[in-house]
Amino acid sequence: GRPLLIEALRALAGQAGVRVRGFADMTAGEVSARTGLSAAAAELALQREFDEPFLVEDGEAALQALSEAAAGRGLQVSHGGRFHHLVGGSDKGLAVRTLLSLHERAGRVFRSVGLGDAATDLPLLRAVERPVVVPRADATLDPLLAAELPGAERAPGPGPAGWGAAVLAILAGRRLPVVAEDR
Repeated sequence: GRPLLIEALRALAGQAGVRVRGFADMTAGEVSARTGLSAAAAELALQREFDEPFLVEDGEAALQALSEAAAGRGLQVSHGGRFHHLVGGSDKGLAVRTLLSLHERAGRVFRSVGLGDAATDLPLLRAVERPVVVPRADATLDPLLAAELPGAERAPGPGPAGWGAAVLAILAGRRLPVVAEDR
């Protein structure tokens, strides 16, 4: 769970000689200021169970040592839109596959669609039938998602507006442009 990840992040940062600032070290006000979330949403974001978002205070070059130290403990550092995340043996893809499997066992089969804009979403997007890559705020696609999912669909714009437009297009039965068409 998260308490173990918080403890591990602090130990790994010390081992790698990297200064990090995790969600556990932040107030809801700081999370709100750094993410643009409302105060209430920031409070909810702090109530995590399976990952620990963090910032590297020593520059991104220091992240490699932290990632290697994490791998040595069976943990993984993944990259989100604004934060890095320390995760254990779970990811968004495992969660989706588990949920779909539970429904399938109960005789309910669904079409699956996933939307994501950052490398942390890759396992989720690989686990669904219809992956949709949402552009980042600067209208570019996360390079890892673009490289790994050239056949995925591309949302028409960044952020919540792009996400919403993609969902409405899917619900209307339309296909979106393919990521590979951006290249």
